[in-house]
Amino acid sequence: MIRSLTTRGAEGFDRRAFTVDDVQRMLEAGVLDRDEKFELIRGEIVPMNAQLTPHAMIKSRIGRWLGSRLDEATYDVGVDVTVRVGQTALFEPDVFVARRLAMLAREFLSAQSALLVVEVADTTLSIDRDVKAPDYAAAGVPELWVVDINRRETLVFLGDGGGRFAPPVVIPFAGSLSPGFAPELSLVLAALE
Repeated sequence: MIRSLTTRGAEGFDRRAFTVDDVQRMLEAGVLDRDEKFELIRGEIVPMNAQLTPHAMIKSRIGRWLGSRLDEATYDVGVDVTVRVGQTALFEPDVFVARRLAMLAREFLSAQSALLVVEVADTTLSIDRDVKAPDYAAAGVPELWVVDINRRETLVFLGDGGGRFAPPVVIPFAGSLSPGFAPELSLVLAALE
């Protein structure tokens, strides 16, 4: 027996929750356009906002900075890639770092392959911190940086090994960020502004 998942809308009505497999079939059938910007968050298809200059530039600069310092034969650095985070979640993190991945499979990247995920927040801080962070942790992501453009600080979430993140460490833009998988690196976001 197949049991449908549900979500509850703001108006109080239950709705059928979509799964990643549902979204894949909708993409294949042309119901959803592959160029359409959306995320699947806890079963809800959520349109993504247009990105203003600060968001677009800091994300791009973080991706380029990491890509220029990591061995390309060992690591992949993606910007705006689609990542399967669970049965009812497809996120598009701003930056995604993983050990070098095979390009043969035509499927979404798995959150389980992530070494580091970066979400840049200008209008999405509460979603990135309060909704996505627990989902990333449950999916096994070991490290998440939520870059808060407005407060000029980064919330560094580290996995506790039990599917949760420890409380975040707050690093100001003038401070140094070092990814857990490459602690010899030191990124100062203020230098990227």
